[in-house]
This record gives sequence, C-alpha cells and structure tokens, in this order.
Amino acid sequence: MPLLSLSLASGASNSKGVKWGILYVLFIEATVGGLLPEDDITYIEYENFIEEFSEDGKVLTIYIEEKFNFGNVQEFRVAYSQDMEKVESIVINLQKTEYMDSSALGMLLNMQKSVSATVSHFKIIHSRPQVLKILQIARFDKKFDIE
Repeated sequence: MPLLSLSLASGASNSKGVKWGILYVLFIEATVGGLLPEDDITYIEYENFIEEFSEDGKVLTIYIEEKFNFGNVQEFRVAYSQDMEKVESIVINLQKTEYMDSSALGMLLNMQKSVSATVSHFKIIHSRPQVLKILQIARFDKKFDIE
C-alpha cells in the first residue's frame, strides 16, 4: 500500500487555502506506514461539505457548499459523526451556501441533538443575507450562536 495517495478533481481555493470543488479528496494513508497517528487527519472533503478539525481537535468546522438540502442528509451526518472524541465545539460555515431548505434546518437540529452530550458549543458563521433570513425566521439564534 502506498504511504501517500492523492486523488484530485477540479476545485478552487478561497483566501485561506480551503479547497472548494465538486469532488476534491485527499486521502493520506500515512497511517499504514506508521508515519502519522490516525487522529492527525484534520481535513476531509466530501462532495458537498468540507470538514476541518482544529490542531487540538476541539473545534470541528464544516464548510457547506452552495446548496444545503435533503440530498445532503447522509453526507452531512457522516461529516459530524466521525472522529468526534475530542470535539467541544462545532462551527458551520455557510459562506458559500446560497440555498437551504427546511430539511437543512432539520439536519442542523439533529446534529445538535446527536452530539450535545459531548459538544457544548454550536456556531453558524458567514451566512449570506438570504440564508441568514431563513435562520432568523426559524429562530435558530436561540439554539446556535450566529455570526
């Protein structure tokens, strides 16, 4: 098995170097060769989400692509349910999100409910005006810190 395996498809970077694209996946198989412990993986990209862990593993940031809807249910669930041992805070970055439906609101509430035993802080950041309006109408400011 290779120590490092890289699989890429088109993507662009934002100003902080976070990759956005249809499918941009980096698999580091260095754990096979014993170079990295398994818990050193800090960045995973899915088709519609990117998850990024802080260096200490206490903060999970999930970057959501343009559409956040029912078609993303399984992928979103995977994004917040793996490698959660150290996570104390979850940040949802909606900077690129142009559309979200009621199922997206439900996914956020289900995420909060399923990890609230270990995660104490939930924040939504960088919402576009139309998405922020949906969050405000749904009174999500009562459940999440919204910036």
